Amino acid sequence: MTNLSCPKTNNQQTQRLTYSQYYSENCFKGGIGLQTCGWIITHDLWTGCVSDTCYQGKSGIFQKQKEYAELDMINGEIVPFTNIFDKGYRNRLIAWQHGKQITLQPSFASSDKKFGRHQTLSSAVVAADRSGNERAVRLTKMSNYISSGLHKGQSMQRLNNAWLTWGFQVNFMFNTVI
Repeated sequence: MTNLSCPKTNNQQTQRLTYSQYYSENCFKGGIGLQTCGWIITHDLWTGCVSDTCYQGKSGIFQKQKEYAELDMINGEIVPFTNIFDKGYRNRLIAWQHGKQITLQPSFASSDKKFGRHQTLSSAVVAADRSGNERAVRLTKMSNYISSGLHKGQSMQRLNNAWLTWGFQVNFMFNTVI
């Protein structure tokens, strides 16, 4: 997930829908996926008030992954997707309900506790894989049109179309991030 800024409006309803507490600004949020082959995928923009967890659950991403896995069986077996998330996402159950997909996240620990060997190694693996995700986000936001966000008088649909188009085009412009 990443954000694209948008200006404050005079409409209170629009203000509430686009304000993100996490980013402390009015924005739109878009999903970015990175496949193991390095292929980047962008998903529709949603208003900033939607949590990342809600976006993942309701946008249909898990359903699309399930359908793809069912079409791409190996030796007659469905191989579930592995989704790597930051701390704070609460998607294990919904991912499991969509084709028993796997989720990986860094380990959590209370502020005064230390990680054990297993938690340290697990968190390091997730961090290494997530670094590819961060590079995908950076490439996706390299377009000046995208990174400048929504301007006054511009339609949200036009920004969404540019977002989806650039997310596809970026695959042909740069070396893969993995």
